[in-house]
Amino acid sequence: VRDVNDRTALELAIIENVQRADLNPVEEAQGYQQLIDEHGYTQADLGQVIGKSRSHVANTLRLLKLPPVIHSMLVDGDLSAGHARTLVTAEDPAGLAKRIVNEGLSVRQAEALA
Repeated sequence: VRDVNDRTALELAIIENVQRADLNPVEEAQGYQQLIDEHGYTQADLGQVIGKSRSHVANTLRLLKLPPVIHSMLVDGDLSAGHARTLVTAEDPAGLAKRIVNEGLSVRQAEALA
């Protein structure tokens, strides 16, 4: 019984954390992935529990596929989540990320280059 209660408490703690507004996009994506891996959520189920759309969950999870240098830029606040979502489909995500930061490109400008 204790294992189930501990597991439920951990699950609720993770859900509460991903609902906080002060998480950076990488932390949010890692929280989603942990709930999927360890607690068997589907993207749709997770979206329902946290009050977000399935597409939001899917797009956030895609950020985990980006290289570590881009994760660092997200954590440091150099890139927005919108910029990062554009980078997921870019041929050279790290190169475009540097250009976004150096040239102060908007998400729309970055999308045109991706």
